[in-house]
Amino acid sequence: SSSSSSSSSSRVMLADDDGALTIEVTPETTFEAVIGIETHVQLNSKTKAFCRCAYAYGAEPNTRICPVCMGFPGTLPVLNSAVVKKGIAIGTALNAKIRRTSKFDRKQYFYPDLPKGYQISQFDEPLCYDGV
Repeated sequence: SSSSSSSSSSRVMLADDDGALTIEVTPETTFEAVIGIETHVQLNSKTKAFCRCAYAYGAEPNTRICPVCMGFPGTLPVLNSAVVKKGIAIGTALNAKIRRTSKFDRKQYFYPDLPKGYQISQFDEPLCYDGV
């Protein structure tokens, strides 16, 4: 007579950066839900974060632009120090850790209103982290 196992298991294929990974899932397998929240804020600075163009909430589209914001060849963004100071103030208010050094990344993707084809973001070394 053949006996069957009382616990069932199945194989699950997961995609990772290096290709496919197969794991065996049994009734004893536990998972942890990890949920991240991306927050967008607008600081009350006089100029934009990476150029000297005046910032005005609600201004007509494409009226406060320059070659830097448009991502023209040969232009480089320059970080607005007031934005960094305000970011540190927000991080302090949220009881976050403040990095002594930080870096920005280019996220390449298409949006109809993003002619340069990339967004400047912070990925793995943000200015503030682990706040409430």
